[in-house]
Amino acid sequence: MFSTVRLSDHEFVPENKPLGTKYDITLIGSTGTEISAFGAWIEHSAFGVQEKKRMTIRGVRVDALYGITGGDLTHSRPIGNATWQGLMVGTPATGVARGNRLQGDATLTYHLNSQNLDAVFTNIQDIDRLAAHSQSTVTFLNVPVNGRGEFEAGLAGNRIQGGFYGPGHAEAAGTFEQSNIVGAFGAKKQ
Repeated sequence: MFSTVRLSDHEFVPENKPLGTKYDITLIGSTGTEISAFGAWIEHSAFGVQEKKRMTIRGVRVDALYGITGGDLTHSRPIGNATWQGLMVGTPATGVARGNRLQGDATLTYHLNSQNLDAVFTNIQDIDRLAAHSQSTVTFLNVPVNGRGEFEAGLAGNRIQGGFYGPGHAEAAGTFEQSNIVGAFGAKKQ
């Protein structure tokens, strides 16, 4: 099922607050009455987590959490072993901390021989509580990369998907769900 999203359906708050820079990636966040967003623009891609509040779908009122990513896909696999370093953002999907902003490090490693990718998210912190998150590491191993430079593995609640962006696979970005975290990530080739 496809859903159309219209800009007029959202209230945009003009202030984007920088939340810090690491690996030459600056995270920004904005909070509004209808939508909150947390993520970053890199040179060839963008990633983030959004919470749409008080949305009505077919007469039912819901809040929605989702990871988003996009940009200039490379449309091919990397041509050698490589590593990308960057950031992950997320939020707990359920519980009292739902909607709190999580931030951590992202390391993606591509293995040419197997044409698989390992994605490891570490040092996960709850920046709203200024404390370590209960799940400090999230890992996806042996994620297949297709000929278009896109990767995907798993099922709802434990999945990752993304791709390589920019010339020479300069960036990698995507979304994930695991350990009650809805997240997104972006990283630069090392």
